[in-house]
Amino acid sequence: MFFSSIFLKSVRDLRRSLFWWSLAVVLYCSLITFLYDAMADSLVQLVKYYPPELGKMFGIDISTLASPAGWIYAEIYAMMLPICFIAFFVFSGANAIANEEETRTLEILLSEPVSRGRLYIEKFVALIFNGVVISIVTFISIAVPSIIISMDIGMGKIVAATLNLTLMATLLGTLAFAISASLGKRRTSLIIPVGFAIISYVSDIASMFASWVDGINRFSIFNYYRIEEAFENGIDLGIVLGFVSSITLVTFIGYLRFQRRDLRF
Repeated sequence: MFFSSIFLKSVRDLRRSLFWWSLAVVLYCSLITFLYDAMADSLVQLVKYYPPELGKMFGIDISTLASPAGWIYAEIYAMMLPICFIAFFVFSGANAIANEEETRTLEILLSEPVSRGRLYIEKFVALIFNGVVISIVTFISIAVPSIIISMDIGMGKIVAATLNLTLMATLLGTLAFAISASLGKRRTSLIIPVGFAIISYVSDIASMFASWVDGINRFSIFNYYRIEEAFENGIDLGIVLGFVSSITLVTFIGYLRFQRRDLRF
């Protein structure tokens, strides 16, 4: 079936990238989680002398750093994992169709008895599939070490935090994918989502210091990331619904545009 061939081709094209990104995530997350066991006592002292304002510059609440959830949030979910996930999803999304068009392999795919719409959907499903894989790898890389060292953090909270991270990165990856399908330009597909992510992050950090940024920050994707709340309250269905709705809308717009535009062969 052509669904299987295009979907599997798309997954195969990303297999090396997925492997190396997953390996990096496993090594980093496992190391940081295990490190808490060795640093727990030192962190209590560090919190007393660490300037709170310096923590805000990185979106971190220093007062919670000594707790298991605070450590995992600050060292893994605050900055490092978002960078990794956004890079993986955006590059994957940008390459999905624009790279095929720029290298003239899209013509070969469409020469088969398969519609543009089906090609678009299969490529998108492959993107989501790879995202799910790296998300599961992330959860395991944190959950298993935390169990080994008897870290006092619930598995449900790790699931909630990883879900928020995955949804945020998926939205940016979907934006890259939709632009890739709409314009057929890989560079543009990379610049716009990455630029939006950087502006969103700066806006979210600035809102901690200046209240006048709050209005602008409503449009920041990091404003809805809310990992600290995920560690406190678990999965927020409102946040999940908001991300899923946005992903669906962006995907649909890209689908319509891809169906109607002239392709470069």
